Amino acid sequence: MNLSPPRHIAQGRTVPGPTARRSKAKPRIGKWLASGALILVLGAYWYFTNGNNMPASAVPGALLAQWQQLIGAGKASESVLPAGRRPNNAAPVRVAQALRRDMQVIRRTPGTVVANTLVQITARVQGIIQSANFKEGQFVKKGDLLFQIDPRPFEAALEQSRAVLVRDQAALKNANRDKDLYDHLNQIGAVSKQQRDTQESNVEVLIATIAADQAAINLAVLNLEYTQIRSPVNGKTGPMLIQPGNMVLATGTTPLVTIAEIQPVKISFNLSQADLPLILARQKENRLVATVDTKDPNNEPVSAPIDFSSNAVNDKSGTVELRATFDNRDYSFLPGQLVSVTVELDTIPNAVVVPRDAVSEGADGSFVYVVTNDKARQQSIKVLFDDGKYAAIGGEVKPGDQVVVEGQLRVDPSGAVNVVSPQQVSPDQEAEASRLAPSQGGLDGSSAQVLRQAPAEEAASTDAPPARLDPAPAPAAKPEAAPKAPAVVANTVPAPSPATGPAPAPAIGSVLLQIGSYKSPEIANGAWAAFKAQHAAVVGGLSQDVQKADLGAKGTWYRLRLGPFADKGAANAACEKLKAEGGACFVAPP
Repeated sequence: MNLSPPRHIAQGRTVPGPTARRSKAKPRIGKWLASGALILVLGAYWYFTNGNNMPASAVPGALLAQWQQLIGAGKASESVLPAGRRPNNAAPVRVAQALRRDMQVIRRTPGTVVANTLVQITARVQGIIQSANFKEGQFVKKGDLLFQIDPRPFEAALEQSRAVLVRDQAALKNANRDKDLYDHLNQIGAVSKQQRDTQESNVEVLIATIAADQAAINLAVLNLEYTQIRSPVNGKTGPMLIQPGNMVLATGTTPLVTIAEIQPVKISFNLSQADLPLILARQKENRLVATVDTKDPNNEPVSAPIDFSSNAVNDKSGTVELRATFDNRDYSFLPGQLVSVTVELDTIPNAVVVPRDAVSEGADGSFVYVVTNDKARQQSIKVLFDDGKYAAIGGEVKPGDQVVVEGQLRVDPSGAVNVVSPQQVSPDQEAEASRLAPSQGGLDGSSAQVLRQAPAEEAASTDAPPARLDPAPAPAAKPEAAPKAPAVVANTVPAPSPATGPAPAPAIGSVLLQIGSYKSPEIANGAWAAFKAQHAAVVGGLSQDVQKADLGAKGTWYRLRLGPFADKGAANAACEKLKAEGGACFVAPP
């Protein structure tokens, strides 16, 4: 039976059949779907990352608190404040004020403690060590007995030398008598003159022999003294290298013990040869002083004049060695100890000084961002000196100008900036934000712990009269209806953890605001001074409180708090005013 060929092969050419057409259509549809999904994802990313398109009311309260902590202090403060309070897309920065003051030109370099004298104690006579009269590491004085070598052989040698002297003295007396006899016989012609001269020579020989005998006695006495090994200096002994009972040799190379004179001590350090003009000029004025990082009993830095400079520059390192002598009264320095040495070489008078973090490097050199009217202006500068913490600069930056010290990477020249407080986010909250990172499931709630929402009665009511900001108790406010929806405080207290436990309820009349946590009370007090200067209108009259908190694995922190307030309403009202000025705070019990 003959069948006609299909249409797609009838005329000698291949025509796609229905199955082939369907297989080609599927990849096209897949490509269109993938492109559309990519466009939707990019559009959603742009929409939710644009500060103008993400209203706070469109996001659940707990998720908003997490989101604000994750995107940082700057965006968190912008999302809490009403719209229009700050410029759109303003980069969050921290600033510091440029000051005019004298700037010391200093050099910091490592130094090594060197003993004023280092003595290796060795034996000068051969013998067996009978005893050691000190303990290892003991401080000894000059002349103290250290070792006793068996003295008996040397006592016998001394007695022998004395006996030889007595024998030779007797021989000398006999020779003198013979000489007198021969003189008389020569006068009467009984003996020749030669015989008389021989007797005179015998006397002279015996006199020289007696002198040699006396020298031998002195040497024997000296060797006997050497059996007692005494300390030649005041200092501290090291380990005993040869123990009692061992035989020592006068020619041995191994010391019995070493003694280091460490009062005073010298500290040796090196400075670059480029500093030689400043070093020599300072030496002429007798003002070249070295300061080390060790504190004296009065908690003052330890300083001493530099009394030695090398006569040559090290050709390998290009440095010159300097030394300063310290009295070391409390024995706080030991030979070989490494210390940090600071040397003041010059002073720049009336310099404009900014924090080192404010200085950035660009293609045209160094520059800083000067903030004026919420806008950052890039200003070129010349760094006159940088001590690692502060920099003396030259240029058009004036004392009192606000320069950016943190957040420069997000600043556009002449762009808008949002100046935030140094206490915008506490270390506890930063650690919690890190724990709620997206990689750990923070935003979808799969494995993250959600921050607790503030109860309705803790939220500050917009209709309530303003509470007093002074420490005096405020009159009780009339009870008001709870808000329709619970408010979320961006910087609220984290949920209790096993390390800290639940926070106790605040007592009436003792409510405090927490504005940050720091690693030491000194840093907390410094932050309080800066915070008070920035928010004087709000916190004037309040007192600060620094509380030590053990956060387990996070270490020990010191919480900076202010107050007290009469109740939570007054504290919340003050907190809202601080947030309006760019601060960060939350209500915390004392």
